[in-house]
Amino acid sequence: MDKRDEKFLHNVSIPERTISYPSNLTNRRDIRTYVALETKRRLRIIDVCRDDIVRLGELHNNLAPVNALPVEVLSHVFVYLLSPPGAPITQGHAKFLKVAHVCHRWRTIALENPTLWTSFPLHHAEMVEQCVNRSRQLPITVSLTRGMPKSIPQLVASASCRVRSIWISTKSGSDVGQLLSCFGSAPLLEYLHVEASGNDPRASFDSSVRPSVPLLFNGHAPSLRYLVLRNVQLLFPPSNTLRHLELGASPNDLHLPAVKEVLDVLANCPELEELKLSGLCQDWEFVEERNVARRKVELPQLRSLTLGLEFAADIAELLSQVSVPEQACIQISTTLGDEEDLSSITHAYVPDSPHSLRCLDKVRAVQLQWQDTHLWLRTPRGDVHETFLDWHDSDISLEVWASGDWGDSPYAVGGFLDGRWPFDTSHVEALAIVFSGISEEIDDDEDPRELMRLQQWTTVLGTLPALKTVSLSCFLSLELDPLIDLWAGTDGEVYCPKLESLGFSNLEMSERTMEGVYNIAVKRLDGRPDGGFKEMYFNDCGTPSQMQYRGDEWTVKLAELGVKVTIDGKVVKARSQRGSLQCRLPRAISSRRRA
Repeated sequence: MDKRDEKFLHNVSIPERTISYPSNLTNRRDIRTYVALETKRRLRIIDVCRDDIVRLGELHNNLAPVNALPVEVLSHVFVYLLSPPGAPITQGHAKFLKVAHVCHRWRTIALENPTLWTSFPLHHAEMVEQCVNRSRQLPITVSLTRGMPKSIPQLVASASCRVRSIWISTKSGSDVGQLLSCFGSAPLLEYLHVEASGNDPRASFDSSVRPSVPLLFNGHAPSLRYLVLRNVQLLFPPSNTLRHLELGASPNDLHLPAVKEVLDVLANCPELEELKLSGLCQDWEFVEERNVARRKVELPQLRSLTLGLEFAADIAELLSQVSVPEQACIQISTTLGDEEDLSSITHAYVPDSPHSLRCLDKVRAVQLQWQDTHLWLRTPRGDVHETFLDWHDSDISLEVWASGDWGDSPYAVGGFLDGRWPFDTSHVEALAIVFSGISEEIDDDEDPRELMRLQQWTTVLGTLPALKTVSLSCFLSLELDPLIDLWAGTDGEVYCPKLESLGFSNLEMSERTMEGVYNIAVKRLDGRPDGGFKEMYFNDCGTPSQMQYRGDEWTVKLAELGVKVTIDGKVVKARSQRGSLQCRLPRAISSRRRA
């Protein structure tokens, strides 16, 4: 406020605060009549002043830069409150109401824009009625996340032919049935998400109190693209227009349909692009008694398949009968039983049964990790040398996360490191192994777990003829040394002849290991027809007698053989590049070189 405004307000006359009636009025009745009339007159003045203040406020708001925008532009901006630009509107909300409370112009625009009233929650009957009427004939999006008034189904039923998206996530199973049963037809419905989070101890799979999805839309939803059902019985056949299907159930709450029923559903969804299944299948108690007629369910458009089923046998049965394209990504999470292993997941009852998982053809990189009671297997795509060390890369063909009680040894689980891969490994060029559950040395006299011995490594490496790049982390020297000996050709035969890069992380290297690593480079000098050994890197590795790698003669000798040696991110230079540096090899290597 500047000085002119202060002067203006200072000169404004203020009405007298002392009010009396005319002296010629002596009768009490006349005085009361006068007071009543004066009160009404002054109230009218107050109303007029209030109207003037509102108009002055409108004049003030009209000067705001945002109100210089045309009505059409401002109305289009308000629509962004429903969802981000370009994103589908899937869940109803009332955020748009805030714009109607800013100023008179914004309120007028909001009330006259039917698009703003097409997305709303089903929590207040009056609000729902207003939205249904003001949205006119546009498609609507509704959601239910808490208790529903009894009059809501009737209000929504009148607009069921305009419903485009339904989002239900509630603890009340009865609300789910009442709301969905009110839809006589929904020709525009594209998105249906139903989740019952309640946990009624009286409920079972066959119980009447368990929420269920009735036969919606007379079994016909021509536009349905996205369907999610969690802890809800699937009691209607999904449309063959589906692009996304997700069925989930808590094991203690509700079962998924039987595997055969799931396959029947998938057979009717040829356009499916994303499939997620989690929970326990209905016929899990009769796994051993199944007599499955083999068939192929073609899903040529599938991009993502996520299976979180409780039993590996269920996963195997699905995978053995589903055909997916080369670009698909398969993610599996399960618990392995006493007689199950990783091979059980991707093969059905016959281990060598053919499958049509074309995304597993010509796998080029494999990542394996063991941590306590969990096994992790990944096959990343893309450039092998850039992606196989990235454990969070999203572009993968297969990812298996399995848990189980197999003691202290990862080798107790078949299909992990025993040469029985769940896919063809003849094209694998990169292998990364991490033993996160092994962090300290053990005594030879006290063997708390099964160690990876020479014969086991021989079997594994024999299945990897194209291997070029290897990364090893958190190994014990008792397991690392036999593996190094095989690559160094100690027994005369050199395994993985194309090997050209080795990486070590978070492990202690013995003198035997150091000698073996040096011999690998000697046996595979650069210039061979099949290529030579090119690179080694060491991250957070220890050597005997607390020798440090930086400036150590052992790594310098490796560099002199033409091997690029990187220690904790720093490249080691050969002696010719280091001037007069005097080097000392470990005793075993030095004596062999002199001979």
